[in-house]
Amino acid sequence: MKTSLKNVELKALIPVTPVAVSKEVEIARQLISRLDHRKVKQYALTAVGAACGIKLVSAISRELSYQTAVSKQIKRHLEPVQAQLDQIIQQNAELKEQNERLHKRLDAIESGAAAEDGPKSPAEDQEEPDPVTEG
Repeated sequence: MKTSLKNVELKALIPVTPVAVSKEVEIARQLISRLDHRKVKQYALTAVGAACGIKLVSAISRELSYQTAVSKQIKRHLEPVQAQLDQIIQQNAELKEQNERLHKRLDAIESGAAAEDGPKSPAEDQEEPDPVTEG
């Protein structure tokens, strides 16, 4: 059964009228005879160059679209990490400020400035909460 289908398909590809085939062949011969044979090589090189250029542009655009997709995915995955980093940076700044205040206080105590100033006011007498023991 497969052979009969192949025969039918092959018969469908073959033109029915031999006159149509000879006309097409004659048209092809006329086109070939009109071509400047010296420029055929130039035409072929131009066509190959255009095809290579199209492939190159296609490869570049495919690479750029891939890079864009990957960068979007990376940004999406890094958003929570960036938020955590911002929070840590803020905490670091607060801890630096507390550290500076404690160092100033220690320097004042070591230099004896606290004893020389006399009695403290009640507001100054209250200690700041210790960040190390609180956290």
